[in-house]
Amino acid sequence: MSTPVLQALLLADHVYQDRSTGKHVICGVFSELRFIPPSAGGGLPHTPGTPIPVHKTIRAGSPYLYMSFTDVHGQKAFELRYVDLRDNTTLFSTKFQIDCPDPLATVEVSLPLPALPAPHAGVYALELLYDDVLLGSHRVRIVPDTSFGGEQPARREHE
Repeated sequence: MSTPVLQALLLADHVYQDRSTGKHVICGVFSELRFIPPSAGGGLPHTPGTPIPVHKTIRAGSPYLYMSFTDVHGQKAFELRYVDLRDNTTLFSTKFQIDCPDPLATVEVSLPLPALPAPHAGVYALELLYDDVLLGSHRVRIVPDTSFGGEQPARREHE
């Protein structure tokens, strides 16, 4: 049995499929988010170390994940995890299946995600697993939002 090959793993503001061409349109690819501390009203309230089921947190403005695979033959099960790399805590996870009769075909998948939890500034990762083996990941850097609370970011010399 062959392992599916991950060709692309992108995080975006929105992904949709054009009805006339079948092409996926990926809008606003990103790997960095601004962080508003929980004490200032940011973050997603939850018990640290307890995964949040992805279907309970999807809402308007949530990002999308675009994936492209090849070497998928038959029905294959995958797991997607959002992990805090500071301590390898899984903040949410979901499982999904892909079914493809032709292993030479390219399979494109778009998944809506919940708003990405940001309990603190740091580096997180969306990890894609097949048979408990990491196929790939997309790192997300959460940085402090210096403009929150009236503070203005420093001006650059050339502005």
